[in-house]
Amino acid sequence: MTINGVTIESGKTYDFQGYNHSAGGTVDGLTDVTIKNLWTLEKPIIFTNAHGVRLVGGASRDCDHWMIAISGGDRFTPGNNSIEDWEFSDCRDIVTTQLSGWGNSYKRCRVANVKGRAFQVAGCNSGVISCEVHHACAGWDDIGALYFGNADGNQYGNYAIGNHIYDIQGLLGASFTNGIYCDAHASEMKIEYNRLERIRTNGIAFSGGRDNLVRRNYIDDCKNGVQIDDRNGDSWPSWAKAIQLATYQTLWPRQWAMTAQDALVNGTECYVGDYAAWPIGNQLIENYFTRCNPLYIRTGSGVKASGSYKRDRQNVTFVGNVIR
Repeated sequence: MTINGVTIESGKTYDFQGYNHSAGGTVDGLTDVTIKNLWTLEKPIIFTNAHGVRLVGGASRDCDHWMIAISGGDRFTPGNNSIEDWEFSDCRDIVTTQLSGWGNSYKRCRVANVKGRAFQVAGCNSGVISCEVHHACAGWDDIGALYFGNADGNQYGNYAIGNHIYDIQGLLGASFTNGIYCDAHASEMKIEYNRLERIRTNGIAFSGGRDNLVRRNYIDDCKNGVQIDDRNGDSWPSWAKAIQLATYQTLWPRQWAMTAQDALVNGTECYVGDYAAWPIGNQLIENYFTRCNPLYIRTGSGVKASGSYKRDRQNVTFVGNVIR
């Protein structure tokens, strides 16, 4: 990829001092590169198989497609890619920017007036720190301003810490617009010290997942502060189940079980099918909820309304929270 006549190479630092780059471009295999003070316009910039790529102090504006995407790192080798102190605005795609792989981060970025997700994190041990998002998710339903999701359902150890997310009202008539959306069995996540205000549906939403920590967040003026779904098998293809189970058994220190006994369901009596996404071990600790229902535990679309299986909400730890 060439920017302002300069070919981007590994092992170097570039300061473009506010240069407007509208040509877009894709570059593969960069290592240990820092790009500073670049403005990107109209077309996306994509880094693939990247390690140690840092984008610092720039801006991306006015684009019909993703603005910046960086992929790199697997579950054994961190990518260590980051986007820092960057401004994103006026993106009209469902995703504004994405980091995929392992060990990647957004830090102190700002996103405003975008149609889709502000940040998308696909992978493991990656996160969003001290970022600001407002007026996002205006063009789609079933969406989150901060979105953690992966196509095969294999993601764990991600985090959202110290972010301010507000005025996320979504598409007119939308039914599932969230501040932080942890999709596809996201597990061992840390959601801490975030401020979420004026969100159409949920401040924080989980579609399945285990051992997530939601701690010391301020959540105001949402339908629900936190929603946890059982993510039953009717919405999850059989190939994804097999990949997920095999991966977790290989890489995780614990054994995962695909049984009804591991499913948490809404209410005291219902029947859970052969497969559910076992949202157990989740903790809500010392959060402040105001003008919202603090916790909603929802069964999936395929769970039957009656049956003999009974379970209460004992697998969500709800301690020290303030409700106003």
